[in-house]
Amino acid sequence: MANDQLVIGAGFRNVYWGYVDATGRLLGTSESLTAGDQDGGLMGRLHGAKAFPPGIPEPDVVNVTGDDDFMTSFIFPSTDGPGGVLELATQDMAFEAACLGLEVYDMEDFSMIALGSPKDPTFNDLTFLMQRPAKSWSAGSRGAARWEVIVLLKANCQPLLNDFNERTANPYRYAISTTKSDMKPWGITFGSSDWGTTEAAFIKFTADNPCVMQSWRGDGAQAVFNFGLRPVAATKCSVFVEGIKRTITTDYTIDPNAGALGTIDFVVAPGNNQLIEILFEYVA
Repeated sequence: MANDQLVIGAGFRNVYWGYVDATGRLLGTSESLTAGDQDGGLMGRLHGAKAFPPGIPEPDVVNVTGDDDFMTSFIFPSTDGPGGVLELATQDMAFEAACLGLEVYDMEDFSMIALGSPKDPTFNDLTFLMQRPAKSWSAGSRGAARWEVIVLLKANCQPLLNDFNERTANPYRYAISTTKSDMKPWGITFGSSDWGTTEAAFIKFTADNPCVMQSWRGDGAQAVFNFGLRPVAATKCSVFVEGIKRTITTDYTIDPNAGALGTIDFVVAPGNNQLIEILFEYVA
């Protein structure tokens, strides 16, 4: 696919989430990464995706009149932040605990979590990757299968109690608020020369296959790292080390068939505590 910019999407297939550090870089489903850990931090999947209206606020429009007639109008960006309520068919207690900085409490056969405005919650910074099937509408590839992806760069999430209604499937609901970020989860800052802006709350893109992100932390010695989902191909992976995009063959090789689910092998082992991040298309 050559940067398909004309697509039609429908439905809501899956959601992935992960912690981000203070700068907005992905850490996976743990708040920290162990240097040299070959498995690193893969984004976690939330099952049962049903709905998420991104809720980008409408702008304010000011109309100017004079001589008893319309003269012109001005448009101003809304001062409200974008966000919305994510609906899932499945509850995920580990995710709910991560949202609020809580713990899942286990007692015998029971797993419990404190909700309903717990005291002093810690709203952790998270990133979300939401995607759905799409089809190209570009000349030469019209009708070809694609995936439409939205990335929430830095967000906070408040779990909401789902309703109890007779003979009705009630989705689990999560209020999501976003913050503008100058950093993408893979460690690259926005640049006005190539993006036209220096910060944003969302990113949208299309791909041939569903996408996910995974992070590792180098220790100066470990050069081979394991994928948590099998990449479609080496050419379907974008690799970054400390916010610098690396070049396939020159800096690394990827074998989707090595190990359990594929490996990446760096020519030079990433330095101690250097953050490695990969955005890749995986085999669904």
